[in-house]
Amino acid sequence: MTERLIAAGTYRYFLDQQPVEMVETWQRLRLDDGAILTLCERDAPAFGSGIRVECLAYGDQITEFSVDLGVNTPQGSEMSFAQYRIDETHFTVERSTPAGDFQDTDTRPDGLIVAPLMRIFIGGVIRQIMQVGEGVAIPVLVPWLHNPADHQQVLMATIEQRYAVFLGDETIPVGAGTFDTRVYQYIGGNYDQDSRFWVGEDDVLIYYSTPQANGLWTCELTDYKLF
Repeated sequence: MTERLIAAGTYRYFLDQQPVEMVETWQRLRLDDGAILTLCERDAPAFGSGIRVECLAYGDQITEFSVDLGVNTPQGSEMSFAQYRIDETHFTVERSTPAGDFQDTDTRPDGLIVAPLMRIFIGGVIRQIMQVGEGVAIPVLVPWLHNPADHQQVLMATIEQRYAVFLGDETIPVGAGTFDTRVYQYIGGNYDQDSRFWVGEDDVLIYYSTPQANGLWTCELTDYKLF
């Protein structure tokens, strides 16, 4: 099966307007059968970690994705892996971590939306939530990544109730470009009511800001290309 590159970009992170050693690159490819394959890599020397995600979707339906996580420790590099498979009624997660191998199958909740960790997926998740209803809490499937040292739980499936609110349209300069965006609150998980997300065409996240305990985190799209 052939792959055709259709879009690519890079997300760069800032804490209180200062660059952070964390970069996330992504590519979208269209397959012969119409599926979209998204490839993402986050290199985070600031946190001593790296993540790679591969995701296959047909329209809004993500049918499978994988997560490779590498974490540097005083004892050396620790690797964890998860493979998610989602159908109309169930989802299955196979994980391999330093604690061993795990497999779980659960019933898919009604209205479930899948969020495979990386920034390029946020715009699509917000749009799907808004299609159900503004301010309506929707179950969102997210791999668990709060503490990579917890080898029993790392990358396991969690379902969080999240919702979105449309705040308006805004044209913003980001990097070397200017983008027409729709601005949202996207609330749940690490994001509270003070978080803001600017989403452009094709569900591409252009910019976001979210206050955390250690300061204001922002993320912006750079090197964005359509093919």
